[in-house]
Amino acid sequence: MRWYKIPADPSAPWVRHDVGPAVHAGLAVGDLDGDGDLDIVRTNVWFENVRGDGTLWQVRPLGPSTPPPPDFQPYFAFDATIAVVCDVNGDGRADIVMVDAEIPGGQLWWMENLDGQGRAWRRHDVYTWDPAREPRRGAYHSLYAGDLDGDGDVDILSCEMEAVPGDAPPRYYIWENVDGVGGRWQEHVILDVNLGGHAAVVGDVTGNGLPDVIAKPWKPRPDNALGGRMHVVFLENIS
Repeated sequence: MRWYKIPADPSAPWVRHDVGPAVHAGLAVGDLDGDGDLDIVRTNVWFENVRGDGTLWQVRPLGPSTPPPPDFQPYFAFDATIAVVCDVNGDGRADIVMVDAEIPGGQLWWMENLDGQGRAWRRHDVYTWDPAREPRRGAYHSLYAGDLDGDGDVDILSCEMEAVPGDAPPRYYIWENVDGVGGRWQEHVILDVNLGGHAAVVGDVTGNGLPDVIAKPWKPRPDNALGGRMHVVFLENIS
């Protein structure tokens, strides 16, 4: 894992700075220790920007990710999460929303930054698969955390990808932050037409002030609603 400093002449070679070992899937940046500079989240650890200029990094524990299930253990599935740094409970501290990105039956959770310095964390589960209640879902290789219902707090969006399928057709979801502080969540299925998504993004596509969603598959599954064809999903927020 590394970052590159852009020189005054961006056409000149960029300066490489190594941070630490990498894993598959996503990273996130944000000020986790409250000192005004950017730190880095990577799955089960975070890296403190010790000097504030990105030249020295200290690894800090965060918490375990979900182990891959026995029937799906490719190398890229271990410690593969997507993360977003944001203030979930509105206390002014940088929390982390995380989702398992490469395994079926994955989980969605957020880590509460208890001391505001990234030294003490509490895990809050948002979604955990219950095999007695529903089929196993596909991998969640998308994550957005922000206000999706206009009430000012942080909601969460994700969708099942087609390339790592579950036991039922893929769907798109929003988890509504019901109490506004991340203690109670309500799941809403916003698309259920046998089309999955990968690396979904959120933005106001139509210019009406409401967040919309765009996504596409990593690789389509042969039995999707379009006969196995690639596609782009655009979900217009009309409410």
